[in-house]
Amino acid sequence: MRLQVKYTRHLGTENPNDVVKIPIVNDVVNIPIVNDIVNIPIVNLGVNIPIVNLGVNIPIGNHVVNIPIVNPVVNIPIVNDIFNFPIVNDIVNIAIVNDIVNIPIVNDVANIPIVNDIVNIPIKNDVVNIAIVNDIVNIPIVNDIVNIPIVNDIVNIPIVNDIVNIPIVNDIVNIPIVNDIVNIPIVNDVANIPIVNDIVNIPIVNDLVNITILNHVVNIAIVNDIVNIPIVNDIGNIPIVNDIVNIPIVNHVVNIPIVNDIVNIPIVNYIVNIPIVNYIVNIHIVNDIVNIPIINYVVNIPIPKRVIL
Repeated sequence: MRLQVKYTRHLGTENPNDVVKIPIVNDVVNIPIVNDIVNIPIVNLGVNIPIVNLGVNIPIGNHVVNIPIVNPVVNIPIVNDIFNFPIVNDIVNIAIVNDIVNIPIVNDVANIPIVNDIVNIPIKNDVVNIAIVNDIVNIPIVNDIVNIPIVNDIVNIPIVNDIVNIPIVNDIVNIPIVNDIVNIPIVNDVANIPIVNDIVNIPIVNDLVNITILNHVVNIAIVNDIVNIPIVNDIGNIPIVNDIVNIPIVNHVVNIPIVNDIVNIPIVNYIVNIPIVNYIVNIHIVNDIVNIPIINYVVNIPIPKRVIL
């Protein structure tokens, strides 16, 4: 089975009608895009899409979509529950799905082999060892240490300096962060996220919300229709009406209307529209914009020309 990608922009003497074939092997889709390349490995209909600078993390139900787009391309192959993540700017994003820890880190790549629910993450200069035993995750990090014991779906994350405490109780997540603080109380699958100082990476499992803000860029993955996000400084308030989420952000606005489990995320300057409809990814480019409509849990991601934020 193959997908076709049409390049509708002019690149030199390229024919705008040229078609790029996308081979799918074992539910894996590799999508090469000329310049600003996007490679999307899909495993079991799951796509993880972290995009640096133009990043988008999209967990869809039990099928997460990660699209790493980083000027130089990032490829994330998943083989037998083994993840290789690129690290960006010493930032660690930890999404746990079904007792699995996914950690994209910056500059100093992390290789995460998972064996019997045990994750070992060696990181250059600051090693991270993550052993998971009976749903308990302990993550000691040299300097700027992170200990994450999980007990009965409860996560406590004390971080030395820039501390992060994340107690999760009955799908409730409270995240106070010292300096650059982030408080995320989730009640009945609802998340309220005040963000301070532009940066917050929030991967939440099952009824997830991944919000990465890098250089005034907001990437919002919404799972199961719910997210309220008040943001401080360059911020978004998200009122939800009839399963519709609108996120206006100061100077960099994000509006996310959700209709029939479809998420449309237009972002000012770096717009991302993500309508999802049934697990299929089609990508065409128009004026440096990547549109990825997915049929039945589909992702449409238009990325406009680069703009200095």
